[in-house]
Amino acid sequence: MTTLVATADPNALMRRASELIDAGRTGAAAPLLAALQGQLPPPTLRRLTARLMLREGRLDEAAEELDQAIIAAPNDVALLKQRAQLRLQLDDVPNATLDAANAVFFGREDAEAKALLGLTMTRLGRSDEAIQCLAEALASEPANAAFRIALARAYLISDAPTSATALLEAGVCLAPANQGLQEELILSLVRCGEFEKAVDAARRAVRHGALGPCGFGLLGHALSSMNQHANAAEAYQEAYKLAPEDPYVRHMVAASGALPDGTRAPADYLRAVFDGYADRFEQHLIALGYRVPGLLRAMLLEAPAASEHGPSLDLGCGTGLMAVALGDLSIHPLTGVDISGRMLTHAAAKQTYASLVQSDLLSFIRQPGINWKLILAADVLCYMGPLDQIFSSIAERLLPDGRFIFSVELLSSQGPDASFCLGRNARYAHTECHVMDALSAAGLAADQVRSEIIRNEVGVPVRGLLVSASRSTRT
Repeated sequence: MTTLVATADPNALMRRASELIDAGRTGAAAPLLAALQGQLPPPTLRRLTARLMLREGRLDEAAEELDQAIIAAPNDVALLKQRAQLRLQLDDVPNATLDAANAVFFGREDAEAKALLGLTMTRLGRSDEAIQCLAEALASEPANAAFRIALARAYLISDAPTSATALLEAGVCLAPANQGLQEELILSLVRCGEFEKAVDAARRAVRHGALGPCGFGLLGHALSSMNQHANAAEAYQEAYKLAPEDPYVRHMVAASGALPDGTRAPADYLRAVFDGYADRFEQHLIALGYRVPGLLRAMLLEAPAASEHGPSLDLGCGTGLMAVALGDLSIHPLTGVDISGRMLTHAAAKQTYASLVQSDLLSFIRQPGINWKLILAADVLCYMGPLDQIFSSIAERLLPDGRFIFSVELLSSQGPDASFCLGRNARYAHTECHVMDALSAAGLAADQVRSEIIRNEVGVPVRGLLVSASRSTRT
């Protein structure tokens, strides 16, 4: 075997090593890379070695390998593209952009380099430049589905949904069996509120065998948005058959009533939803007439000693809308916590938080550490069923004169034992009785309680409960 490897054609060995790396058989690929020492140009060998390290999850070692390779060959387009991709994976967008720009400079006709630069520009929020780069890449390779999807997403971010949909429809015509294109088209239509068209697109995709669990989940979402809940439940069940362990799918199936309800939305579900939602989050809430930040601000201003709050904690801070609403008040320093890294990127850009932490909020609030004068939970408790544990943990983290201000979606009583319900929108609603009982059990007392319309959903007002609570004076 050693003799055969040593005498084999280096190009054939390189191809075989590449195939093994792609297949995840890194243990089998490593001896081939060792045998290729001295037989391949150093940049090529380093590129293969970095790919093996990436496949094994050794990101830092892969970055070091690529750094050394690029020092030796600074104009190597393939190396620059590979490091740009790695830096994007590490969320080092500025340096990824620099690598992608250099790859375009040294490889002016390289469509992949242009697409990479477009992706980094999208991440930087420079959508016009992203669209230009991605359009040039797609013009060079019209059949490249990844380029088309990336360009469509750039159009969506730049508030050009019609262009995104038209681009994806053209791609689906070219490749109707491409699941990625089909599901991206359905997602684009759902984001635009074109639910009937999304349903039609999903059903066409089914005929081509190009709908996976994500696509069936989107079909369920569209049908639910059209109040076709029985059909939505069937779509969610199809998604569940294809991906029974997927937390997003399980939560949506539970919301449809086809699975026993859990006690909260899974962390992986929330992370996936809000990472994908972050770039259009605020625009979408504005369209829904979202009122929670302003309502909680008014409640805080009327609370005792309203000007003396701080340090403050914003649980489920999202893109930082509460921080903006309260920016002129004496609540600082303000810490924001959210499970979505992409949402926190948008919050950081507002420069209103003293610190931001990516964490599941229940895990965070249970950790010993700072106690808070003010804890806010705006439109985040809708992802939890029973509130007893979270309220108890919050009470332990409040200073003696601290205040807890929050919102929940209001569930009108469904019987004497009703406490909360997971709705078809995949959010929990709570009865006022359950909220008050959970506060009391945690040693908190509500001094302000208001029932208000907090947003609209499918044209229907959604009623919420807004509460300001402090430590109970009972002995």
